[in-house]
Amino acid sequence: MRLAPLIGPDLQDAIAIGPEAVREAVSEFHAEDIAELLEDLSAREAISLVRALPNETAADVVERLSAHRQVLVFNAIDTGRAVELLSEMDPDDRVDLLQELDDDDAKALLAALERREPEAAEEVRELVQYEPETAGGLMTTEFASLPPETRVWEAMEAARRFGREGVAETLYYIYVCRPSGELRRPAGGQSVFSPSAARWESGSSSNASRDSPIP
Repeated sequence: MRLAPLIGPDLQDAIAIGPEAVREAVSEFHAEDIAELLEDLSAREAISLVRALPNETAADVVERLSAHRQVLVFNAIDTGRAVELLSEMDPDDRVDLLQELDDDDAKALLAALERREPEAAEEVRELVQYEPETAGGLMTTEFASLPPETRVWEAMEAARRFGREGVAETLYYIYVCRPSGELRRPAGGQSVFSPSAARWESGSSSNASRDSPIP
């Protein structure tokens, strides 16, 4: 069931009242639900809703919008706010949005992002090299990692925490990295943890008990 017929009128009233009323009206909703509601609002109301949301929430919502609505929002908000939202977005979603904008607008935003978040701008340049439907175009530069001494039960707890905190958009593996950030590649050992299988993996499929460290 779509939420718009049920909640849309109340949300429109909140938008008419002001930003604080908007934040209160959607405070219990997931970003997915807010995005669904936003798709059914008028252009003016949609822009007002995004402007009223905190940066992190607004970025989560924008990531879930159709390309048309994303462009509508980013063409309406000021450069400073646009850069703040880009900074909060996942790298692959950030690139997808910039590729939907006019070239001049995208270049201006990327330059502004470079000044505010150089690492985020560099991620954009890395990912934009790939065609959208290739593996490179679909990938993200974000990943979850743990140190080599982590035990299985600790990794499971970390996986739950990473999910709550949104560390990675989709968490299939947690990489085992040295303090330097280098991926651990032990001979015959395990270098990634699979939360769904609850085991350390590499080329082998050996299971480990919950108290086992990385082999």
